[in-house]
Amino acid sequence: MKNTEKDNRIKDGVMLDVYVMKLPKRERSAVLYPPEREEKVKACKSDKVQAQKYYVWKLLEYALENSFQCKITDLKFIKNERGKWTSPFCFFSLSHSERALAVAVSLALTIIFAKLIGAALPILAKKLGFDPAVMASPFITTLVDAASLLIYFIIAAEVFALRV
Repeated sequence: MKNTEKDNRIKDGVMLDVYVMKLPKRERSAVLYPPEREEKVKACKSDKVQAQKYYVWKLLEYALENSFQCKITDLKFIKNERGKWTSPFCFFSLSHSERALAVAVSLALTIIFAKLIGAALPILAKKLGFDPAVMASPFITTLVDAASLLIYFIIAAEVFALRV
């Protein structure tokens, strides 16, 4: 694809899809581009972090080829003052987003749980002959607060593969 076609696609608001990848168990097989990125990845002391950085960059390469039909070697990458890799061609984020995933999923489940409890408890109280207003505020708040902590810790333990 010619540069002018790439520029027009960006101006027209083409967005890169979100790609998610589970880290493979096998060894790395290819060299990263640009060479500076390869050096930075190899400099990581932790094998796990090294593998994450390698496969996140390979995932970017895959996404660029599938969404924009361009090779990563055709792009110019620059390391900015904060140490993040950027490209004038596109904006991208190479985050290890486990924390964000744990918080986002927990928040969504907590909201669903709070709505269900907030609707069900007053109805249950009325069926049992109690005043629904008494049940509504303090009991629901306490129950939802305790449950949201539990939901968060369960999700975080799963996302980070923690043994509980």
